[in-house]
Amino acid sequence: MELVIGLAISSIVISMVYIIYTNISKQIVEYSKQQSELMEYNQFQNIWSADIRLCNELMPVDPKRVKLLMAQEDIQYFFANGHVIRQGKTRDTFNINVKELELNAKESIDEHYQVIRLKTTLLGQDIIVFEEKKITLAKRLNNYLLGEY
Repeated sequence: MELVIGLAISSIVISMVYIIYTNISKQIVEYSKQQSELMEYNQFQNIWSADIRLCNELMPVDPKRVKLLMAQEDIQYFFANGHVIRQGKTRDTFNINVKELELNAKESIDEHYQVIRLKTTLLGQDIIVFEEKKITLAKRLNNYLLGEY
């Protein structure tokens, strides 16, 4: 009788330890996935912001591609199939699904900034990545005057 009670208590303790272990393992895996997604987004955001800041001009090529004209090289961003591909001297791939790319294409004398918005998802929430590039007065005047003729 004591043996049966001892085995029953041992099996209950072992079952509880196993359940706790599996729950902790699931939480660690989920946390790891979230941290990986955050790290990927932060890397993309840092590089994207630096490229926008350093570029001379933003040019939309098509709805899934943007070209950044730099002093030394041109950098292209491709947004397709759940990935963002940055093509410059080297090629970088980010596992970020950009749902929509919006670039203000208005070129008027009053526009001081060129705004670009990327709609994506981070940790299950829809977010908008917003960047802007200051348009110099000379460029605004050129765009305005050359656009009239």
